[in-house]
Amino acid sequence: MPLTTTANYDTSNAPLQRIPVYFVAFSGVVTRYGTHPSPGISNLKAYMDLPTGLSSQIIPEAGQSSIGTISIAINDVDNEITALIATEIAFKQATFYLGYWGLAEADFIQIKMLVSDYRVRPGTLFYEMELREPKGLTDNFVFDVSATKLNGAITSTDTSMTVDDASEFLSAGFVIIDDEIIQYTGTTATTFTGLTRGALSTTAAAHSDNAVISEMIRYLGHPMDTAVSVLTNTDKTGLSIAAALVDSAAFTAVKNSIGSSYQFDFRIAARINAKEWLESEIYKVLACYPVSNAGKLSIVQFAQPAGPSTDGTIDEDSIVGDVEWEGNVSSLLNRVVYEYDYNILPGEYAA
Repeated sequence: MPLTTTANYDTSNAPLQRIPVYFVAFSGVVTRYGTHPSPGISNLKAYMDLPTGLSSQIIPEAGQSSIGTISIAINDVDNEITALIATEIAFKQATFYLGYWGLAEADFIQIKMLVSDYRVRPGTLFYEMELREPKGLTDNFVFDVSATKLNGAITSTDTSMTVDDASEFLSAGFVIIDDEIIQYTGTTATTFTGLTRGALSTTAAAHSDNAVISEMIRYLGHPMDTAVSVLTNTDKTGLSIAAALVDSAAFTAVKNSIGSSYQFDFRIAARINAKEWLESEIYKVLACYPVSNAGKLSIVQFAQPAGPSTDGTIDEDSIVGDVEWEGNVSSLLNRVVYEYDYNILPGEYAA
């Protein structure tokens, strides 16, 4: 989302000579770590090197956006950063502040990020950390479907089946055997129960011993609801992202904008990168793109720019002077004709 600045920030940003100040605040930690001490910023320790970063890029027509990152390095004075890392800060929220010496904290630009990685800089006492936009949480694999084999043949009417191992399957869902989709309502360690044969318009059939059984994940519902489920579900159908990190209001707003009655039927039988799947199967189709907003995963609906407005037509009174010709062009012209209210198709003037 676009960064907003205060009037005080703009005033500090105007002079040619100014002292930039950067600092980071980790969630739940009182001490902040920055590049310079600055009046008005409390609990700030100047342990941090100048940061580097990569801006996020948005491609609305493709439903895509890249993941913005900021790289920082903090000096481990008295093992203070080692103790901080011991609190398991990975994937916790961190606020990155950008401003100038003397600005009040409220006038700094604030960017909500997540700590995605950290390492010791070789040969130094610095810890290098990578802060990523929350969108980075989606850049992981999802839909880790399972497979097994039949342990004994089944007929086209059997409502339970024994398999080699059903322990890694969802407790209820769908499987594919040959060309048949079978819905089940329960499992044990080695069985599927409550079978609905020939589900989803397939044909029930007999299957031989050792036939391969593949898990299929089905999402049926509004695509914005599906997107939120893929982000937050805690089983193999989702990424287990905390609901507090998802801007559910934005997804609901897009749902209402495109129409809440729409339903998409996704049938998934392979593991895939969640970011790529969401962008290609949902966001691009619905002319949306993912963004980070106030430290949350959010969504924006792409709208075509409004067409040009008509401000009237040219008439004789619109001619107020001759064109100013460059160079020696004017000496080559004998006459200039201005045409208005001329329709080129019949070759006639309107009046």
